[in-house]
Amino acid sequence: MARRELWSWLKTLILAVILALLIREY
Repeated sequence: MARRELWSWLKTLILAVILALLIREY
């Protein structure tokens, strides 16, 4: 299983979503 890779990809996706929301706010 590549759980570590999946978790890393998931954290990257979450960070991208947060950045998108912050950019949309301003």
